Amino acid sequence: MGLCPVRDPHDRIVSLLDLESRMESTPAKPPRRTRRFIAIVVVELCLVAVAAVLSMPKDGPPSIDARRIVSVEVRMYDPLTSGVVRRSSTDRAVIETLATLLSHAEPVEDHRCVAMSRITFIGPGDRRTAIALLPGHEAAYYQLARRGFYRFPRRPFVDRMIAMGYEPAQIDLGYPDAPADASTPPATPR
Repeated sequence: MGLCPVRDPHDRIVSLLDLESRMESTPAKPPRRTRRFIAIVVVELCLVAVAAVLSMPKDGPPSIDARRIVSVEVRMYDPLTSGVVRRSSTDRAVIETLATLLSHAEPVEDHRCVAMSRITFIGPGDRRTAIALLPGHEAAYYQLARRGFYRFPRRPFVDRMIAMGYEPAQIDLGYPDAPADASTPPATPR
């Protein structure tokens, strides 16, 4: 006869408690399908975040490719009538000059001037790029507001506005703090 080892009836309870404590310390893994789904969702969220960061507008003056512009529209405040005068052009020289002027604008300090005019470049498929224009405070410069404030030479801008059909008196020259030089027409009295 073989001898049966004597078992303590509490051993079984102790081993069950030990099993429960091990189960609590190691969480059960979710099924493989769930893990795969979670991984795909995390990767997709990361891709969306990267795409959002890459598509954010860059700081700096607007980048305008004159070759892709079909026409340009300008809505300018008329200081004589206190109204708005609209003009548009498909002239390549006007488009190229305005695109170059605005694309090469220099940053200036933020200020609280009101944008009285707007220039809109229109590309294929009626894609529009609108830029707020400010007369500014310097006699030699006009300004634009788009993700910051920038200045560009006033004289070529005024020349192109005249080429688009604006009368010199219709062009808001702002309130220059510095005296106008000989190449800049005097500001219209208000």
